[in-house]
Order: sequence, then structure tokens, then C-alpha cells
Amino acid sequence: MGINKELDDQWKRNKFQFERGKMFLKNQRYLVEVQTEGFQWGTDNLMVEESVEIRSMNLDELVQNLEFLHKPYKTHPVGLTEQEIEEFPYEKYKWGINKSVRILQQTEEEY
Repeated sequence: MGINKELDDQWKRNKFQFERGKMFLKNQRYLVEVQTEGFQWGTDNLMVEESVEIRSMNLDELVQNLEFLHKPYKTHPVGLTEQEIEEFPYEKYKWGINKSVRILQQTEEEY
């Protein structure tokens, strides 16, 4: 067997493994409880209201939510177009931070 054939076979195996991992991250879902509270960013007190939500998330979404345990996030009104979001005034964003992110259970959906 030639070196090119071996490398081609290895590349195909690697590609399959990468794709399988991506599918797992995308399709494996969990019910997650997210507690949020307002975060004062500047002097205008535009903060999200304290809340507790139960959400279905995949692992990518879970990682994104974990990041907001140590850094604030900003929100804008729901229903804006991409253009409207780009033009939304910075000083009108509401700010929040996650107090906790707790995995409640894995859902039945499998990859």
C-alpha cells in the first residue's frame, strides 16, 4: 500500500471522527436551569431582571452560557432584524450575568 493511500485513509478516518464529534456537540441535549441577574455596566442602570429559566441546550450552547458566569452579556429587544441590531444604540442595551448554570438532566435525544 502506498503512502498516499495510507494518508488518504487516515484523512478519511480523521474527518469521520471530527464530524462525529461535531454531531455529538450539536445533538446531545440537556435540560439546564439558568439563573440570571442584572449587571450594572456604566451609570444608566439598564439591567436585565433577575430570572430563573429552564432551557433545552446542546453542549455548544451550554459552553456559551457557562462563559456568562464570569463575564456580562448584553441584550436588545426581541424581533429586531440584523440591520436593526447593528444599529441599536450601545447605551440602550440591558446587561446581565449568569448567577448559576445547572444541568438538570440529559434529554432522550441521542446523536
